Amino acid sequence: MVRSLGVDLRKIYEHASFTANRYLSSYVVAIIVSNLLLAVFLIIFGAGQTFSLWLYGPLFIAIIIYKIFSSIQASRAAREISSGEAELYLAHTLKRTEYLASTFLVVVFLPALVLLSTFLMIVITVAPKALSSSTLYLQLIYILAELSVHGTFVLFLAISGREGLASFLGTMLAFFVPLFLSILVSIIYYGNLPPQYYQAMYTVTWIFSFLSPYTYNYYYLMYTQSTIPMPGQNPLPSPWEILASSIFSLMFLGGLIFLRFKRKDL
Repeated sequence: MVRSLGVDLRKIYEHASFTANRYLSSYVVAIIVSNLLLAVFLIIFGAGQTFSLWLYGPLFIAIIIYKIFSSIQASRAAREISSGEAELYLAHTLKRTEYLASTFLVVVFLPALVLLSTFLMIVITVAPKALSSSTLYLQLIYILAELSVHGTFVLFLAISGREGLASFLGTMLAFFVPLFLSILVSIIYYGNLPPQYYQAMYTVTWIFSFLSPYTYNYYYLMYTQSTIPMPGQNPLPSPWEILASSIFSLMFLGGLIFLRFKRKDL
């Protein structure tokens, strides 16, 4: 299949490695800061424990850091396109599909894989009992989906060559989507809403949630597993449905990026 597309995997790997190494300091800073935060939180709250809601919290800050990092990487891809550097690669070494695939690796998949692998290493060190829970591995799928959807979205913005839009909007989404979700979920679950307002809030929550399936799942469990009796408690969207919509959106945006970049006049 790869050969039928005329794609050279070696070239994809070499360009992805070259791009990542150009911004190695960004990777190092993101990895060191997020890992220190994860390690401190896990040592304080999770050392020796099995999996429970305590494990969700430390990942919030790390996910935000990696989302910002993906946004910065996407903005640099936009800079290559707007400055003509991408055209130079395409004229002499890479096909468009190869260039796009290597950019996907650096912007979308590499940050997610780095976060997941380092997080697992910290869990193995400070909370090995958590590894026996299947819930832990399910959360890794949610994290992978959240980072991948975010990276794909900012890459979609970057393909237009708008460097500032990708970095600014990506950073804003990293910070404000979790905040909006916490407010929306609280209003839906505990609010005494008329049916029409409840449906509107439900739809808005769904829209924000597919961008952050891990974050939404955390809020969902935090509210639905609460032992505090409260009035209302309206139904929330299912985390599984949110995850499915995130994966569908990831594939849809990926297809749009491919078509848009293939037809883009560089």
